[in-house]
Amino acid sequence: INYKKLIKVYKEYGDIVRDGIYLDLLPNDKKLFTYERRLGDKILLVVSNFSNSNIKCDILDNYKEFNKEVLLNNYDNASNELKPYQSILYYLTNLYVFISFCFFPTGEILFCLSVFSISFLLTNP
Repeated sequence: INYKKLIKVYKEYGDIVRDGIYLDLLPNDKKLFTYERRLGDKILLVVSNFSNSNIKCDILDNYKEFNKEVLLNNYDNASNELKPYQSILYYLTNLYVFISFCFFPTGEILFCLSVFSISFLLTNP
């Protein structure tokens, strides 16, 4: 990870870093350091392996309903198994589901299911 990537992330997500609420997710784990910074519905999640061996980390299972984007990673992979000294920074946004029905005079019903991220809607009109 180079400093240019860090600066870019800070410029885009600095409000979460500065003003977000800090929550240590595994406070008693000696090998994994995982925490989130949450500001409204925006979350930065940090998952770090502080050991010299691979470690399975299932913390992402707690965020199944979120859209996940890897912002920083010191390895090429981003999985539940962290390599030695691997750190991953995720940006998480809520996914929203809308169900709608259209009733036609002919008696037909059109069912629509939409899943999207609210941050996508706000940033990409």
